[in-house]
Amino acid sequence: MSGAQGPERIRAAHASTNLFVLLGGEPLLGRTFQEGEDSPSREAVAVLSYSLWQRRFGGDQGIIGWTIKANNNPYTVVGVMPPGFRFPIGWLTSEVELWAPLVWDTGEQNNRAATTLEVVARLRPGIRLEQAQANFDLLTRRLEQAYPETNKDWSANLFPLAERGVIDYRPLFLFLWLAVGVVLLIACANVANLLLARGLERHKELTIRAALAPDPAITD
Repeated sequence: MSGAQGPERIRAAHASTNLFVLLGGEPLLGRTFQEGEDSPSREAVAVLSYSLWQRRFGGDQGIIGWTIKANNNPYTVVGVMPPGFRFPIGWLTSEVELWAPLVWDTGEQNNRAATTLEVVARLRPGIRLEQAQANFDLLTRRLEQAYPETNKDWSANLFPLAERGVIDYRPLFLFLWLAVGVVLLIACANVANLLLARGLERHKELTIRAALAPDPAITD
């Protein structure tokens, strides 16, 4: 993103226009995306995070309607999200600070080989995750039969949004558990060696005492 302060690298995300409604995210200033703003013919708009608004624009209350540049493309700021709002999927190690509508041209819409999107959805009331997974499994099998060139061996795994952090960090967690296990083994080995060394010293002491002690079988 560029501006009067010079360019800055930030995390941005392109999202469907109903993302904020789905998540129940209400803007602090302005509005979120409107239906139709994902059309290539519409003016490009953007929603800012609270941290970006404060850091880059000094919390200016008149930010709505400003034109900013991201990747050398102009965007009109239409909203600012509150401090507690976080992008729910992906990039958990770096906070998303700008959202823009996901705009696909005709070629991208017809490209069945594209697998770059992440999806977040809300289950219908009364539907369990297992039921939704079964429906997705059926859908993916039908797609595989209809489009074997692009959909063969592809599947969809559903999981609660709260578990996303665990899934993203699972390799790190496994490494940390392994490291903790190794440290505990080293600590146990050190304690065992210390007890063995003290036992050997004690054994010498007891042997000398036994040698010096009077034989109870000898009497005057």
